[in-house]
Amino acid sequence: MTCESYRALLRDRRGSLNRLFPEEGSLPDDYARTVATTWAVSVDHADTLTPRGLARPMMRLVSLLDPTGIPVPALTSSPVLDHLHRTRPEGPRPTARDADDALSALARLHLVTRSGFGDDALVGAHRLVQRATRERRATRPDGDAVRTAADALLSVWESSVHATDRGQRLRANTTALAEHDRGWLWDGGVHPLLSRLGRSLGKAGALSQAVAHCEELADTADARLGPDHPDTLSARHDVLLWRGLSGEAHHAAEGFRALADTMRRTLGTEHPRTLRTRVQGARWRARAGDPEGAVGELEDIVPVQTRVLGPDHPDVLSTRAHLASARGGAGDPRGAAESFRSVLADELRVLGPEHPGTTVTRNQVARWLGRSGDPRGAIAALEELLPDQSRLLGPDHPDTLTTRGQIAAWKGVVGEHAEAVDGFAELLADQLRVLGPEHPHVLTTRHSLARFRGESGDPARAVEELEALLPDQVRLLGPDHPKTEEVREHLESWRRRAER
Repeated sequence: MTCESYRALLRDRRGSLNRLFPEEGSLPDDYARTVATTWAVSVDHADTLTPRGLARPMMRLVSLLDPTGIPVPALTSSPVLDHLHRTRPEGPRPTARDADDALSALARLHLVTRSGFGDDALVGAHRLVQRATRERRATRPDGDAVRTAADALLSVWESSVHATDRGQRLRANTTALAEHDRGWLWDGGVHPLLSRLGRSLGKAGALSQAVAHCEELADTADARLGPDHPDTLSARHDVLLWRGLSGEAHHAAEGFRALADTMRRTLGTEHPRTLRTRVQGARWRARAGDPEGAVGELEDIVPVQTRVLGPDHPDVLSTRAHLASARGGAGDPRGAAESFRSVLADELRVLGPEHPGTTVTRNQVARWLGRSGDPRGAIAALEELLPDQSRLLGPDHPDTLTTRGQIAAWKGVVGEHAEAVDGFAELLADQLRVLGPEHPHVLTTRHSLARFRGESGDPARAVEELEALLPDQVRLLGPDHPKTEEVREHLESWRRRAER
């Protein structure tokens, strides 16, 4: 096109627009209206490029998500391909390459930007371009587009990415999508993406945000679906879980007991979800200071679960692991180690040596081995586990980082204080890079590092680091959290030692 013919086309399109993007007067020089008019010309042309007819529906999906970066794998996923086929049913189902080409067509017309490669590739869009897309009749959001975007995000949301930049990006896209939802994500129940957002916030260490999101989700589910709907019960479960992990162990124990009573009434006494909720109640009973009572409850649940689900069901293996941990908390570390060994043998047979659950149980075997009086054996078991976790989960996975922390801690216990300090210092640097400064695991590592600096002969440095840690602990976990109380106690202890 010549410049003059393009300007004429813009004038024609501008005359047909009856909305301003955004409100009139919010931007100078009539910029917003110019953006909207240019968008109308550009998206029409992009839709004529190969693969014909896919750019417009792709632009609608882009308009619903985070303007700063949408993962390309989500936009080329199976849910998106199905959606594109529904918008162009006369041809064959589009392929991932077709979806990628549609994004390229939009990028050629400067409607989106592209960056990165492979799984890290991103698509961005100007907020005004997104708004223009949502405001135009042909590309306004509808239930199919919103649910497709939700399914697409869920399809690329691996369980190991929560505490990573990729996890943060998926959460940002989910939050953006929820802003444009008009109840479509509640058709027939809570869309799993909304529940995944809460769990991801919690696993990324944002416990207060996880609690707030899950409480809002539970209230909405109660209002929309009713108090006894399975999705409402699941949302209540998540609220209790994250409140427990935030330090409210007593509240979690009582809440799970009440929730289990509701599930008995609505789902049945032997329903798997009822049994799972009873297990959580017992687990938090142990954390609230009654491990003996928890042992009794779990010993009652295991045979029922085994009969209902079978001895090799993951829920049964998980409950047996909780029972082993409760036995250790009740003063039987050797019994805990033996119980975890028994669980591990079955997991190796049922799940295989490379299953993430198997590596967690190996970690627990080492932990209780150390607590039963064999810290050297714990170190050896953890050092044998670490390379397997690095290979299977990755060196930056939270479980891998946790194992490194336990190795450093047990080295400190056996008197290798300098090695413990070095291990925790290296771990802290990696946790800050991977998890961020506000993750609870980072707080724990800072606490341990300060402790072993003191044990290695520098109590003044221990006091300095604990004084810096305490306000962060209060801000992030709350003044009454058990770990906050522990930091206060250790700070006073190291102050006294430093003075002596």
